[in-house]
Amino acid sequence: ATNMPFYMPHGTMRLESVFEVDEPGFWRKPATDAVKDHPLLYVHGYNMGFEKGCRSAALFQENLRLGTRFLLFSWPSDDAVMNYAHDEADVYWSVPYIEQTLDHMISSFGTGSIDVFGHSLGTRGILLALVRLSRQYSGDQPLLHHLVLAAADVDAGIFKQYLDLIRPLARNITLYVSDNDNALAVSQEFHGYPRIGRSGPHIQGLDGVEVIDVSATGRRSASGHLYHLHNRVVVNDLDQLFNEDRLAARREGLQQDLTMGPNYWKLLPPRAY
Repeated sequence: ATNMPFYMPHGTMRLESVFEVDEPGFWRKPATDAVKDHPLLYVHGYNMGFEKGCRSAALFQENLRLGTRFLLFSWPSDDAVMNYAHDEADVYWSVPYIEQTLDHMISSFGTGSIDVFGHSLGTRGILLALVRLSRQYSGDQPLLHHLVLAAADVDAGIFKQYLDLIRPLARNITLYVSDNDNALAVSQEFHGYPRIGRSGPHIQGLDGVEVIDVSATGRRSASGHLYHLHNRVVVNDLDQLFNEDRLAARREGLQQDLTMGPNYWKLLPPRAY
């Protein structure tokens, strides 16, 4: 099945059980002590209800061998393709809770120790939560280690407005973009402005951000939107970033594109390197 043009392995997973833990119990010290490497917070995107979000998060966790260092923040997406506007409202309502989760993680694991990965509409919630956190930021050291945004459904101009506020909060910021992303193409048509998760001239001028253009690696999902889950070349690049702590200049398979700026890198298919 992995040789098929579009392969959706998380579709074969199912959610076995759910149990509730109170907040103090969730953040109890024995659990946080069990995490030795950088803990990673994952925020899913649009059209990901609770069960689907858990399945996609489990696939991400499995692909990158994250084990106990992984935490999913599930915001209440409608899990309905036609309810995009509902999902936008839901992610905005979730911003204070994303901020609270980030604050808990920083307090539990230490300043500058946590990684954050956001996908699609979830990146908007992360950015707004970080803007809120920036109000209490002292500037002594970054709050996050890696901040990684993939297929970000964020207005490019608004992202640039926020960048000065969020840049000091993360030691490293990485933005994955693609011109194969049909979902972001629809979002761009809907909103009337470029999305920061699509490649193009609007990506230039993002100082302090490593931009990774994955367009050349093709698609592994029909929408071209879920490459962080189903494109093995992208997964390998994420593995080098999160598990080997390598910036773009030290990762295999990346080619610098100076025509777009010193921080712009193209991820190549395996046969090209």
